[in-house]
Amino acid sequence: MDSESEILTLPEQIYREGEESIALGTVQQYSDWNLVSKVEEALGECLFQKIRSSFLGPLVELGPKMKAKKGIRFSGKIFHYLMQQRVKTKGSTLWFRVDSQPIRFSLREFYLTTGIQCEPVHRELRRKGKDPVKEPYFWASKGSYTLGDLEDRLFLKPKEGEPAFEDEEKLCLAAVVLTEGILLTPYAKEKIPLPRLQHASDFEMYITQPWGKEAFSVLSNSILRMDEKTWAKEKYDLRGFGLALTIWVLSAVPAFGAAYGVKDKEFQSEYPLILKWKSTTTPEFFKIVNLVNDVSEMEVNTIIGNPEEFKSLVPDFHTDDTEFQHILGLVNMGYRLKKTEWNTRCVDVCAALEEVGQNKINNKISDSEKLDRILTILEDLNKRVELIERILDIRMEEKNNQRSEEDEERKQEDEGVERQPEAEEEGGLERKAEDKSPTPRSTTPNFNILSEESLDVQKDKKRVSRGRNENKRVKPSVHAEDNLKTRKQAQSKKRKIIGNDGDNADNDGDNDDFQPAPQRKSKRGTVPSIHTQAPFTAEKKKHPILHPFAKVDATRLEKLAEWKKSRKNKPLSIAGNIVDTKWFTTLETPGKAITATHVDAALELMKTRKESNPELFKNKSVVFVGSSFLNVIDESYMEFLDNKEGFQFQSEEISKLIIEEETKCILAPFCIKGKCWVALLIHLEQKTVCIWECAASYLTEEVKKKYVAAYSIAMPYIVRNILKKEDMDVSPFSIKVLTTFPQAPRNEESRIYMLKFMECYSMYTSHSNLEGNIIQNVMNKLAADIFTELGSVTL
Repeated sequence: MDSESEILTLPEQIYREGEESIALGTVQQYSDWNLVSKVEEALGECLFQKIRSSFLGPLVELGPKMKAKKGIRFSGKIFHYLMQQRVKTKGSTLWFRVDSQPIRFSLREFYLTTGIQCEPVHRELRRKGKDPVKEPYFWASKGSYTLGDLEDRLFLKPKEGEPAFEDEEKLCLAAVVLTEGILLTPYAKEKIPLPRLQHASDFEMYITQPWGKEAFSVLSNSILRMDEKTWAKEKYDLRGFGLALTIWVLSAVPAFGAAYGVKDKEFQSEYPLILKWKSTTTPEFFKIVNLVNDVSEMEVNTIIGNPEEFKSLVPDFHTDDTEFQHILGLVNMGYRLKKTEWNTRCVDVCAALEEVGQNKINNKISDSEKLDRILTILEDLNKRVELIERILDIRMEEKNNQRSEEDEERKQEDEGVERQPEAEEEGGLERKAEDKSPTPRSTTPNFNILSEESLDVQKDKKRVSRGRNENKRVKPSVHAEDNLKTRKQAQSKKRKIIGNDGDNADNDGDNDDFQPAPQRKSKRGTVPSIHTQAPFTAEKKKHPILHPFAKVDATRLEKLAEWKKSRKNKPLSIAGNIVDTKWFTTLETPGKAITATHVDAALELMKTRKESNPELFKNKSVVFVGSSFLNVIDESYMEFLDNKEGFQFQSEEISKLIIEEETKCILAPFCIKGKCWVALLIHLEQKTVCIWECAASYLTEEVKKKYVAAYSIAMPYIVRNILKKEDMDVSPFSIKVLTTFPQAPRNEESRIYMLKFMECYSMYTSHSNLEGNIIQNVMNKLAADIFTELGSVTL
């Protein structure tokens, strides 16, 4: 926008405000929800579990709701209303207006609505140890097959002359049929493009492709082709996953959600939106119009959710839409567009800014805007407080360490003074209360017995000694050297007296280094007192490095920072993986999605520390395993089902697992859909697989149980092979979900919560300190400790 310009131009609309067409053609959309149940029946539970665990999981969960009598419905009238309110912009992003306010439906909103991945998934671990596909299936090698042809291949018996049908091909066909039949919806006679079948012969590769991006492109292109001529038809087609649009608008316009939808109380997460609703209705067109007209200043969310989340999925504005981008900036400041502005396509910037300022003065800011601004201020304040706390903690830790060293030195000096014998003017040898009994010799029996008379004498001496020690600490004697000589002379005289009595005739009276015990009144042999034993030791302080919630070591953090900044730095080898500076940056940054290499490095750090410091890791009944432990079960599960008795899982993680007599549990990291990390506690005695829930809002308990069903079946056989017990019971382990743990505020931080739960469990340490405000310190410490203790430079 030109700095001198005061008028911004709004883009064109399909219809001007108040001039919308009343023609109500029927919308035909082609997502076939019967395919979900048909695929499940064709595959069986074990194979279908693979589909459920893939990107198609949300569609599988939505399937029963789509078939229910009062379930989710595609509303053609809501869709038609949005089409008439569409704003013409360049690019694939769709803009609409409701009550004159703009709302956006981009690739980001499609992802938040469906949960279908819009970027390629990291597939290194999925391909690990698996042979590449030698040649594609016949139906994937040519672009000459329709969706109906693939359905016949999956649901019917093979035709004469066609190759045999194996489980792997079934799985691949099922994924393609669901993707094409629900998300992409080609015409009945339309040939499926060959590029969409490029990875169809490899299930693991196929499910890692960005099918959400492909589905959004089909839907967006179908809508962009619609115009006034489309509404004049009695029926018009909608390609792609149109349900996403009508579900999204229930959140973009909360009044629509309240009027036409019922939320699913069992689904605690915010996304994906298609699982958030239990049922929706199909209102009449005029009721939608009346609802908008009857509400004064209807609440409209131009962008749903936190705009900063997944903003990489939003394309940049086209150069022709620059002025519209500036108008949206005014809207974000709190300005509400008017009908007259849409009709004239002009927005007066000065008038808009003046109105925004006046609204602030009059406190006419909406509650949601107030809350957003308060949250922004609090977030900024929290960052400043965390920075100050971090600096203060480092300084306090240095002071405490210095003070501890000084206290230790002072304590040693005091002990040295207290152990020196004291002499009294009237003679006698008197020991301090802390050391009344004689120094034990090799012939002294190790008893803890004192006569009553001896105890009384010691009590009196203790009082005198305590008072003398206090005076000594408050006001040291200026004649210390003279007193020392006097005490030595008194000791020498006393030893001579004792020697003349005959009890210590073998000792040399002139030997000042030897200090015999005073004679007891009972004339019995010397008996060591309780004070000759090792003194009581107070509870040890928390280990400054190994304690799960210790502060990050400043020196380690500085060395890591220096290595990252150095241009001459060399790659490091961490737990067998070559890493660079980006690897550590990802580990330190909140909200960044980590890979299995980060988790394995953290677990390797725990294993190393457990071997070096067994006294700190008090839970001897648990062993750690890496991420590949469960991955190999996923990869080989189909082969395992074919031959449970004789199958051996080929994994280094499993082969090196040692189950000793004291081993009762196995702790394994588990990643759900590449986003949410949880710990699995596999209890061998109780025969349970327990999910330690740290992100309960992400998925329901039932969904999580379905994800670990394969592990509960495979684990008995794995344990039996390791222990070599042929008669061991191999019935499936039961599955439990524990939600009593502190919950991660975001799914991306579930990794830290999972690792800390595992560490605390192995050290018998409370995890109650695990809160959001210490996550940054924990992440920085983890990165610095891995760098220091595991890092080795590669040549």
